[in-house]
Amino acid sequence: MRLTITIGLAAILFAPGIISQDEVGCFVEGECFDAQFVDQASAEDPYECLDYCQQTDGCLHFTHFSDSGACVAFADCPSFDQER
Repeated sequence: MRLTITIGLAAILFAPGIISQDEVGCFVEGECFDAQFVDQASAEDPYECLDYCQQTDGCLHFTHFSDSGACVAFADCPSFDQER
């Protein structure tokens, strides 16, 4: 399972499928793709990944992979797929 967090946007969409960056809110299940990679670290949960993103220069979005604990920081999220 992936949980993508978008910093600074308020609206959450629950409709399945690919949506734009402007439509993504906080703690939305899915995956950013075609995104600009910033950095990667390990995180036990999405909240730890959020802390990591907030402390990483250039991070505005992140994806936390709960199965591996990977936390991937992104500068943008031009495309988001809630079905991935």
